[in-house]
Amino acid sequence: MSFEDGITLTSALNLAKSTTEKKSLIRSFGQFLHHLHEKKDLQNFKQENNWLEERLVKAQSYVENGQTDGNLELLNQLNSNKPIPVQQTMIHGDYTTDNVLVVNGKVELFIDVSGMTVGDPRYDESLAIGKFIHNPEYIHAFYEGYKRYKVTKEELRYFEGLYEFF
Repeated sequence: MSFEDGITLTSALNLAKSTTEKKSLIRSFGQFLHHLHEKKDLQNFKQENNWLEERLVKAQSYVENGQTDGNLELLNQLNSNKPIPVQQTMIHGDYTTDNVLVVNGKVELFIDVSGMTVGDPRYDESLAIGKFIHNPEYIHAFYEGYKRYKVTKEELRYFEGLYEFF
């Protein structure tokens, strides 16, 4: 562990003095994720298996051992309604406003990178926008920075459901 300058995006948003400042921070949050998902050299993280399939197997284990907030009914729904596969990218695995640091008004650093791997970028995207989903201005600001793809409502619900197991 090391000490890095900055504050979490959650804290920065709470301290922001205006909606304009908040939207700038959220745009930066989107840009930072966009840059991660665009990384090309994934050789050190190559996986043989499908990330989503591995997550569902792990979720099953967590349900069986009582180690999760998720339940068997939700897991069965996730298994029955998998989204169409997309090209896997580098993902953070827990991309929330608590897991990035803001330095000089911009998101600059990841924290809690234990879940960083190659996986479905819609997972990160869904976690990123979950807090803002009912604020169209903030969603718009995020997508001004994150230009790869916009998750559908169904994909958002799916990946938020998956997150309940982890």
